[in-house]
Amino acid sequence: MQNHQETKQKKSVIRPAYYYAIPLLLEKIRSDEELQQLAHPDIAALRKWDMENDTDWLHTYFTYLRNDRNVVRTAAELHIHRNTLSYRLDRIRELLTANEDNFEERMHLLLTMYANNDRKQ
Repeated sequence: MQNHQETKQKKSVIRPAYYYAIPLLLEKIRSDEELQQLAHPDIAALRKWDMENDTDWLHTYFTYLRNDRNVVRTAAELHIHRNTLSYRLDRIRELLTANEDNFEERMHLLLTMYANNDRKQ
């Protein structure tokens, strides 16, 4: 008779399609120069700002967008006060041309950040 641990190890894990599809799509974007040209220009501008000013606003903005623009969740994840996050977001928005109220533009921003590995591990 098998014990519980052996039975547990033999079960296969079924993952949703996005678990595999998104990384494969991003790898395709990373390896294709034409697709890289479609990157949102605001991300390069924000990355440049971070390098020149020793900030981490790209990570802040990525976390904010990934959390569906929820300030409370984002502040908690970044371990900062909501007012600090609001201040950073106001400053970030001064640098960007993107309309984050537009779903497609938010997706373009997020996909660019994912494809460039701009998220913290």
